[in-house]
Amino acid sequence: MIKPHRLVPLYLGGIMMLGLMGTYTIPFVIGAFIDGLGMNAQSAGALGTVEIFSIAVSALTLSRVLAPSNLRRISTVAIVLCIVAQALSSVTTSYYELVILRLLAGVASGALLAVVNMVIATSRSPAPLYGWVFAIASLGFSIMLTFLPYSLVFNGQQGLFMAIAFICLLIAPLIWFLPKPSFADTGQSERQSSQDSSVFMIGLFFLVLTIVYLAMGGVWSFSERVANNLRIEQDTIGLLLGLSTLTGVIGAVSAGLLAKAERLTTPVILGFVVSGIAAFVIAQSDDLASYSMGILLYGYCYMFTVTFVLGIAAALDSAGRVAIATNAYLMIPYSLGPVVFGIAGLGNISILGWISLAGCVLAVLIIFPVSRRAERHSP
Repeated sequence: MIKPHRLVPLYLGGIMMLGLMGTYTIPFVIGAFIDGLGMNAQSAGALGTVEIFSIAVSALTLSRVLAPSNLRRISTVAIVLCIVAQALSSVTTSYYELVILRLLAGVASGALLAVVNMVIATSRSPAPLYGWVFAIASLGFSIMLTFLPYSLVFNGQQGLFMAIAFICLLIAPLIWFLPKPSFADTGQSERQSSQDSSVFMIGLFFLVLTIVYLAMGGVWSFSERVANNLRIEQDTIGLLLGLSTLTGVIGAVSAGLLAKAERLTTPVILGFVVSGIAAFVIAQSDDLASYSMGILLYGYCYMFTVTFVLGIAAALDSAGRVAIATNAYLMIPYSLGPVVFGIAGLGNISILGWISLAGCVLAVLIIFPVSRRAERHSP
């Protein structure tokens, strides 16, 4: 019989899906608003931005006040709010009401994201646990995204949001299986608060996040354009992007297998370097083979690297606040990547590969002292 604690990654992976739901469903949400309500791309995109930024702000805010003792209470309120906001979004046609509902959905998701990160960051072995949780969440999203487009057949907007609300309802019972505070806090008594890293080191860490995830978000956002310029068929593009999500599952699993709290520097440096190479290959692609290699490598590297990034974050602060803030903050430079790279590229997509590669190499130089300090502070 499987011991209950061995199912913890499954429970956390499901709740992680709720926390990141808005970031994965945004292409379908924007499409539903454009096709179903006749919005222009700017208005529909603004609703998506509201949701993603509210996820980030909610999680960042809660990183200052969240405690193991109130995890289930906050989770319960958040999941109810999430389901209600999704369900009402299926029947609302007023733009301003949709702004409020997408804001509330984002706040709820951000709260759940913060809860999951606190449980993982304050566990005995954050890095491996992050790997398994991301693997489960990525697998769940790959399955969900395969079937979610079919919901658009049922009255577009109404079918989509009812499907999302139903998925949230199915996952909701997992909050009752969240580890008790004693589990989430097992590492706390073994860590000395005096070991927490300096503000300077944490600042360097967030500088690295800004550089790397601007690059990752920028290249990913233009990846479809690269394929289009290569005259790759749309169904082939969709297949490759879907396979990239699956290679992300493999990346997270391999990180979970390899991760050790005292060995963070080598894998995160390797992840940054290969991520830069993947971005370079995508932007410089001149045929289907090179484009495919870059896209699949990108998916693998993203999940592999973020596992160790969050492992470093957990080691920098024994209370888990930096890890919670990190998983929320990643969305900000990632979402700004398309804007920044659109300006930087000036119509020349290939130059974005050089910018990304240079940024990832710079990030390696900055992250080295931070990750070494995190290794020393790991339990």
